Amino acid sequence: MAQEWSITIKPPFEGLSPRWYRDTNSTYGSATQFNDLVDVDLSNPSSITQGPAFTSLTIVNSYDSNNYEAIVDIIDRNVYNNTTYGISASYIWSITATTATAIRELPAGATGISIEEYDGYIYYMYNTAAASDIGRWNLAATWTDAWGSTNAVTDSNTFVKSDYHPLHNNGVALLIGNERYLGIYDGVYLAMNEADYKSGSIVKDIKDNIYNTYVAVDRLGDSVINIYSSDLSAVDDSGSPVEFGPDDTIKLGGYIGAMFVRNGIIYVTNQDETDDAFTVSYVNGARISPLQYVSGDLPKFNNTTWYKGFLTFFSDGYIYQTGQVDTSEGFVLTKLASNSNIHTIATPFSTLIIADNTSIYKNSGYSNTSKSTSLVFTPSNDINLGIIKNIVVRTNALETGAGCKIKIVKNGESESAARYITISSVGEIMHTFRNIDIVDIKNFKIIIDWSTGSTTKPCHIREIYLTGQTKEV
Repeated sequence: MAQEWSITIKPPFEGLSPRWYRDTNSTYGSATQFNDLVDVDLSNPSSITQGPAFTSLTIVNSYDSNNYEAIVDIIDRNVYNNTTYGISASYIWSITATTATAIRELPAGATGISIEEYDGYIYYMYNTAAASDIGRWNLAATWTDAWGSTNAVTDSNTFVKSDYHPLHNNGVALLIGNERYLGIYDGVYLAMNEADYKSGSIVKDIKDNIYNTYVAVDRLGDSVINIYSSDLSAVDDSGSPVEFGPDDTIKLGGYIGAMFVRNGIIYVTNQDETDDAFTVSYVNGARISPLQYVSGDLPKFNNTTWYKGFLTFFSDGYIYQTGQVDTSEGFVLTKLASNSNIHTIATPFSTLIIADNTSIYKNSGYSNTSKSTSLVFTPSNDINLGIIKNIVVRTNALETGAGCKIKIVKNGESESAARYITISSVGEIMHTFRNIDIVDIKNFKIIIDWSTGSTTKPCHIREIYLTGQTKEV
């Protein structure tokens, strides 16, 4: 006997379903979770919509005919007068909301790695042919490219060549990731190997929450977070380097990546060596508590920021966001934007800045490559097939050009074979489609495709409501 059924997709939208990357046709999760979300923004608790598009900043480079070179690290705050600074392999850059200008060429043979501000100076770390060094600029006319090797104290002056040289200003000192060592500059003394985590170890990231400084150390798959008081000094009263150990240690095992800090909470990315994904977790006393699983490479220290209330990070071609759309809701996860060539991301001016191989960009407008894919739904719990009769889609009041397609992909068919409806009626907030009669359904999923939409006028999906009935076979 035929039975009526309905499915509603509406707020709160809960983001990607658990372990979504293991099954593109997953049925596990709630109706408001998704098998995939590409270039999709979840920051509005009442809707899902297109993620941001990006526009290139103006490039000024008097050293090389205004050509761009990939910027690999950006100071993630407004350093001075609406300006921040970045580093590429060969140059130091000043960055505003509109322009990136090469202001200093690094020494011949140098490869820029990281950059930070501390106590009114810009510090930049770069690799040389066999080692590394730290340069310093006073934000005026004085540049000292070999400042580090010139000023490091005796017996703590090892400069290691490495792809990992995170720099961090904890408000008291400049902390320096120096491969197996943790370095420190306290405003007077520079010591490059204050803590020695032994051969094979790598300092992956450094963060603080005012009270404590957290150092993420990868030790050949046996990772730890070492916790220090933020009141650190490079030397003791006699001027000798301080050999200090951590006040506490969180043992993780596996591998560790970048950390975040927000509202005093330390978040960390780490991966079990037997897993095909990494976790985003938070420090919870002497352990970490997982929040989300993400498929991809662990983010580096220069690939994280905070944007629209979400932890934002880059991994394997996507800028992910995770966080709460409201304090009463759980953590959600989405792929906010896609770009396979990103080197670093930041939000120094409240806009999202990304730097890839070809330029440096800020978010502007809306993506028209956005697409969401629901879980797979089964309209009948017995041997009967399903029929979709009616679809109602609620949106914001659409402006001219705004819209999307709602595709119904049934029985594992290809997306190109799917039936679809077009959402585009100007001024409409409830788009009703009756008697569409998609028949012989064993299962189906819903794809929201914004490729026909606008890059300046968004289409917010607030609710999708389907009704149908079963068909006896």
